[in-house]
Amino acid sequence: MYYLSFQEITPVLLHTINSIYKELLSLFKKEYILILCKKDVTRENMRFIFAACLPLFILAFSTQAQVTKFYYPNGTVSSEGTMVNGQPDGYWKTYYEDGGLKTEGNRKNFLLDSVWIFYRTDSTLERKISYSENIKNGLEQVFDDKGNIKEQFTFKNNIKDGESRTFYPTGELHMIIPFVNNKEEGKGQEFAEDGRIISNITYRNGFIYAEEKINRYNSAGNRTGIWRDLHPNAKPKEEGNWTNGQRNGVFKFFNKKGELEKMEKYENGVLITNDNETSIIDIRKEFHSNGRVSVEGSYSNGRKHGTFRMYDENG
Repeated sequence: MYYLSFQEITPVLLHTINSIYKELLSLFKKEYILILCKKDVTRENMRFIFAACLPLFILAFSTQAQVTKFYYPNGTVSSEGTMVNGQPDGYWKTYYEDGGLKTEGNRKNFLLDSVWIFYRTDSTLERKISYSENIKNGLEQVFDDKGNIKEQFTFKNNIKDGESRTFYPTGELHMIIPFVNNKEEGKGQEFAEDGRIISNITYRNGFIYAEEKINRYNSAGNRTGIWRDLHPNAKPKEEGNWTNGQRNGVFKFFNKKGELEKMEKYENGVLITNDNETSIIDIRKEFHSNGRVSVEGSYSNGRKHGTFRMYDENG
């Protein structure tokens, strides 16, 4: 058991008095500030205020929890914090045997609470975990040895549930992965370092159900495959296939509301005019029983034409 020395008591007492002083100003400013403003600050005033504060000083100091330190066999501190009724409570720190900080965080009613921070043996930040009543609730963030965020998970009652993210070493967002009940479920995305969406991924029961690769460059740095450009409001602007940096095939162009405005056909970058494939087409939608769109696509002369989008019950 470790007890506070006189030298350690003094700053603690001063801190306590200062905290109570601020609290008193908050609680009694309407009454006592008026007194001090209307009258000179006499000895009687000061005695009155001190007499009112003294019981609070005594109560606050008497309830200070004991500080406890535990040690490794070599004499270095292994952990330290406050004990209440023989159990760790309040803010605690643990250390590596060489003295480096290992973990730190708060306990509330003896249970892990709020954000706990974990460090590597070289003192670099390793992760931050949000707790509530001893279980993970909220974000868990994992960092690389340079301090950049590497992964981020959302927990509900100790289970991954919600959006998880991974990041490039430079800090840019790499992937968004949805979780439901500790399994990948729903629609995720993969991003290039410049922010482009390069994959749309559908997860089912912990596995990849479908993946669409878009907005890619070939080894020569030219656009290749399906590209979808967006307006600043994230609505579709242009969609079509590219071959070695040239438009190739039918391209769709949309207004800022995301509505189809026109279609054009290209062959090796050359616009083909008066082409039947780019005539006005019929946009059709099919719906789930809950009213949400299940399938959306275009038809020309009664036949499916172009890209079709399929949605689950949640849209």
